[in-house]
Amino acid sequence: DIHLYLAQAAEQKLDMDGAIDHYLKVGGPQAIRARVQAARLLYQQGNTSQAHALMHSLAQQQPELQDSLTITEAEMRSNNGDPQGAIALINNALRDQPDNTDLLYSRAMTAEKVGNLAQLEKDLKRIITLDPDDASALNALGYTLGNRTDRLDEAYQYVSRALELRPDDPAILDSMGWVLYKRGETEAARDYLRRAYEKFPDPEVAAHYGEVLWVLGAQNQARQVWRDTLESDPDAPHIREVMEKLGARL
Repeated sequence: DIHLYLAQAAEQKLDMDGAIDHYLKVGGPQAIRARVQAARLLYQQGNTSQAHALMHSLAQQQPELQDSLTITEAEMRSNNGDPQGAIALINNALRDQPDNTDLLYSRAMTAEKVGNLAQLEKDLKRIITLDPDDASALNALGYTLGNRTDRLDEAYQYVSRALELRPDDPAILDSMGWVLYKRGETEAARDYLRRAYEKFPDPEVAAHYGEVLWVLGAQNQARQVWRDTLESDPDAPHIREVMEKLGARL
């Protein structure tokens, strides 16, 4: 407990070497979480080989956690500018278990970051084949097709199925609103995005909701949605991007 406290204190002071040292000394039930955080900091420092060795050692010690540790490490690589390295890590894990839906989903989301929509679509469709009721995969595929392609009818079908499975999920409500907006059904889009925003007012949902409000002429309401988001997250890129696209000012 003392080492965990000291590690967190050092991290807050941006003493990453000190934080890593203390995280590696944590024992007991917090040991795994502490070592994962140490690996995350090592990746942030660019110490890729040391970070990977630490995560590999954890996976050998805790084989039941191997998949989740692989996905976590892939996220670390992707978040630190190495999405191809993340995909390579997941590819290696998929060789032994090609139908692992968690690994397939992780690879799909990473592939989207590098613009490989063909890989994303292949992996998400494989998940849906294995589990037709996987709402997360249905939603991710529908949203991506609606946001990144002109295949709007397909996008609508996937998101509709996801919404049937999880009718109150704000991420799926947001997807439905965005796909409807892309299809030109702006009034209907506003209702879905309002529900999504009320349940989960994160920057991306706020950006979508605000854009639809703006297009519908409710510009003061759109500004208020963006203003509320920027108060809690001043650097929210989704808000800045949509305001620049629309030529909007607060």
